[in-house]
Amino acid sequence: MVAPGSIYKNMIQHPHLMTPPYHLPYSAFKSQRPSCGSDEFRCNDGRCIDDFRRCDYIMDCTSGEDEANCPNITCQSNEWQCDSGICIDSRLRCNNRQDCPNDSSDERNCQCKDHQFRCRDGTCIDASLKCNNVTDCPNDNFDELYCPCTADQFECTNRHCIPRSRKCDDYNDCQDGSDESDCRMHPFEYG
Repeated sequence: MVAPGSIYKNMIQHPHLMTPPYHLPYSAFKSQRPSCGSDEFRCNDGRCIDDFRRCDYIMDCTSGEDEANCPNITCQSNEWQCDSGICIDSRLRCNNRQDCPNDSSDERNCQCKDHQFRCRDGTCIDASLKCNNVTDCPNDNFDELYCPCTADQFECTNRHCIPRSRKCDDYNDCQDGSDESDCRMHPFEYG
């Protein structure tokens, strides 16, 4: 059976299309977009996605239309709403693990416990991780700033540490030059 408007029907009705050079109109090749199923959502680019992926706070369509015009979600009293809109169990907030999909809002602005250190973004980390020469704060190295210098280091006026052997070596190792102040003059040697 030949579908109405098909290329085959056009060629039979118009035999001049059968002789070279072939001059088929563009409309003969235009394909109709397949229709989406009743349990699917059509993206603007024609793709179909499962309907349950609509309004899930994850953009599945190229232009994000699957997340447009979604109803506002209200979390239950025992839940906390992430910046992305997703609700998580309140007990997962401030547990030092990112539980919100697509963001870490559940770990921001938490009240740190006595044995914890607050990162610049509000995340709490174990205090033993501060000044361990490893960046443990998720978005910056705040846990490695303003650390006390060790016995084999010199503390610059701006609180940065340099090896003690670099103090008074006639080279400014501290940005403020404090490693070259209060140094004794080297006596001249005559040879």
